[in-house]
Amino acid sequence: MMLVAIALIAIAALYVVFSVYLQRKLVNPARLREVQETIKAKTKELNELSKSNAGAEVLAQKQKELMPLLNETMKMQFKPMLVILPIFVILYYLLLPLAFHGTVSFFSIKMSYQLFFILFSFVFGIIASIAVSLHDRKIAKAQAALRMSQS
Repeated sequence: MMLVAIALIAIAALYVVFSVYLQRKLVNPARLREVQETIKAKTKELNELSKSNAGAEVLAQKQKELMPLLNETMKMQFKPMLVILPIFVILYYLLLPLAFHGTVSFFSIKMSYQLFFILFSFVFGIIASIAVSLHDRKIAKAQAALRMSQS
């Protein structure tokens, strides 16, 4: 019974690693970060214009500049889901039921193999997300420091 739990944990970990890999391949993290920084700057500028009671045309123009960037980030973040979600559905609804049945006992806690897989995929996903965020932040800081030293 413990072998089933270990196998499901390994499958969940592999799924998360593969998902992160696909996200990194399908979306350029540097471009995403660049667009997000531009959005942040334009939003700040828009807020300042709004506070200074700028004209409606000026505000509308700034919003028009912002909308394509928002759409681009949304597309960049959505694109990996078109690949990752079908893989999850195939794994969860087709492959796991062929290989596993019933419940899993893990440290005297009994649960269905589907719930067990979801639970570990979720936990590994959070860990991977934090690790990738920290890695990206480190790279962004290094790039910012390099730009500052070149200026």
